[in-house]
Amino acid sequence: MKKIIVYSLAILAMNGLWGPILPVYATEHNDLFCDGIAGRQTAKMERLAEKQSRVESYQDQRKTNRDTRKKDGDLARTSRRQARDQAFQREIDRLLALAGTDANKKAAVVEFQQALTAARTTSRVESDKTIATFRSEIDKMLSDRKSALLAAHDARKTAFNAAYEKAKSDCAAKTKPVKEIRETFQAELDAARAVFKTAVEKARLDAKTAHTAAVDKRKASMDALNKTRTEAVRKAEETFRSKWGV
Repeated sequence: MKKIIVYSLAILAMNGLWGPILPVYATEHNDLFCDGIAGRQTAKMERLAEKQSRVESYQDQRKTNRDTRKKDGDLARTSRRQARDQAFQREIDRLLALAGTDANKKAAVVEFQQALTAARTTSRVESDKTIATFRSEIDKMLSDRKSALLAAHDARKTAFNAAYEKAKSDCAAKTKPVKEIRETFQAELDAARAVFKTAVEKARLDAKTAHTAAVDKRKASMDALNKTRTEAVRKAEETFRSKWGV
């Protein structure tokens, strides 16, 4: 039997049929997957870099828009305060005119003016601090989100590139079936996509959580300031009425 097998193999070798039997994967590697892997890698990495660039540009534009809104908000707040100050001064002038030559009434008006001015000044100072703190927290949130998103894109590019390089190496070595190389490659890409998706979702969730916390903190602070100012105004008005004789 052994002689028959040896004789058969010899005939196969003589007829040129032995070659295809030994390199089991030689012809299999003449496959579109392996032949086009380098070109697909270049195209894919370029697309990933372009996506990351768009994300970075979008985040930068959002910050620019926010900075513009902050400046507009500051101007609007200053304008409102000036209008209120002017209206308040007109009311004080009206009361002084009504007081005429009555020294007690004039003193009541001056005391009322001083009390409200002090309350308003304190409220504005604390309000500006609250706004500054809120803006700082939001700026940090935006910066952290941008960093996290870009880090996720960097990690995805690194993982994708590693998968392509491994597939290219396996294709060149021709020691594994193309089907196995392709499946391994696809599994690595799927894993990278899953990690990327999780990282992006976490970045967005962290940003949303930080934003909500900043908004709630600002609201609590403003509510307390409004309550304090309202109470100060109420006391000033009561004192004024009692001295005015209303």
